[in-house]
Amino acid sequence: STYYSQCKADAPTPGQCSLAYAQCGGQDATGKPWGTNSTEKTCCIPGYHCSVTNKYYSGCSPDPVCTNARYGQCGGTDSKGLPWTKANDHDDCCPPSQKCVYESQYFSQCKPNITATTLQYVPVLREVA
Repeated sequence: STYYSQCKADAPTPGQCSLAYAQCGGQDATGKPWGTNSTEKTCCIPGYHCSVTNKYYSGCSPDPVCTNARYGQCGGTDSKGLPWTKANDHDDCCPPSQKCVYESQYFSQCKPNITATTLQYVPVLREVA
C-alpha cells in the first residue's frame, strides 16, 4: 500500500519447523539424537523457541513477552534500592526495536535501537525567494 508498510518475520517454509509445544530436540524413540531422521524438525515456528526440558526432550515454548513500555526502565535500582531484575519483579527487557541503554548505576532505559548503518541522509530542498 502507498500509505502503510509493515515488517514481518521471515516465515519458514510450511512444515519446515515444529509447531507450538511440539518436540524440537532431545532424542527420538530409539535413543538417537533428535533431527537424525529428516522428518524430525529442529526449529520452531515464529513466536516460539526450542526449550530444553531434559536430555531426552526439548519442545517449542512461547517466546517470553516483555512488559516494559518503550522508553521504560530496564535496569538500575527500584524505589527500594533493590536491583532492577526479574527476581525483584521488574522486567529487564525492552520491546522490539529498542535496547536497554545504561544511564547510571541507578537507571537504564529502553531506547530505540538505532545504528549508524540504519540512518540515511535525506537532503531537504527549500525554495529561496
